[in-house]
Amino acid sequence: MIERFGTLLGRGTAALASVFDPEVVVVAGGLSDALDLLRGPALRAHAAYASPAGRQVPVVRAALGPGAGVVGALRAAAEPEVLQ
Repeated sequence: MIERFGTLLGRGTAALASVFDPEVVVVAGGLSDALDLLRGPALRAHAAYASPAGRQVPVVRAALGPGAGVVGALRAAAEPEVLQ
């Protein structure tokens, strides 16, 4: 199960990195809690499925971990201009 979900996560990050060419892919929310378990299969899949440039994009855990979504929602509610 861990291998399967890690592989799916890695394929997703590979697609994002290949299409959008970001500086970094950040895993946040509840999924960040499982990143330690999923990291190996996810990084293998990311390397296998990403474009050559996408393979260079790091995949990291959000500094706020599972609270990142809540903090973002609170900020958006308090400062609506953030969404502009």
